[in-house]
Amino acid sequence: MDRQDAAKIRAHMDYIIGNLDVTDFQTELVGKGLTLDSINEIEELESVRDKNEKCLEYLMQSENSSYQTLIDLLRKNHYFKVVNKLESGLPPETASNKEELCKPCIHVPENKRNICLREVDLVHLSGTVSPKGKLAWSTCLGISQYDVEHIEMDNHHSPTQMMKILLHWRNIHGKGATLGVLMDKYNEALDNGVNINIEELDKLIADIKG
Repeated sequence: MDRQDAAKIRAHMDYIIGNLDVTDFQTELVGKGLTLDSINEIEELESVRDKNEKCLEYLMQSENSSYQTLIDLLRKNHYFKVVNKLESGLPPETASNKEELCKPCIHVPENKRNICLREVDLVHLSGTVSPKGKLAWSTCLGISQYDVEHIEMDNHHSPTQMMKILLHWRNIHGKGATLGVLMDKYNEALDNGVNINIEELDKLIADIKG
């Protein structure tokens, strides 16, 4: 989805997820931002708000989705208030923040989001994050400062520490340690000011095979 259209959704996210039910039309989004796997993941969530938010996140990250497709489906299913909210555009404080609209973002193709990561993948991916942002990055990954300190004590070389942090993350999440989930955490780290080599990361993502 176009970045500025995605920004419209994010600007009104709380209103949108509280005023619709994506299960009314999610099957019509297969191949247009959603896959059968992503629909299954959405359906596993308990609350309607969580389902709505997850669906919108998939649409905003997908190259196969379009803002207009979403608008058309909302109209078709009589969510006119949601359409009006989206078509009101960006709030003034958001529209004026051009830097926010153009902030760097890591994209994962839909067909690669569910790839389980191998140790060699983690070695390469860990090398794209500046060790100076280690603690903030680890926090985004859900790794406690206590665990980070233990990794530091056992490994004095910074690149090795970064790799071990990712291995620890994979051990925690098991089969849920997918490329898509990890890159969502990387995007969160970017938002928190962690320096990540996005150009190198994009190359690595392109090379990772399922």
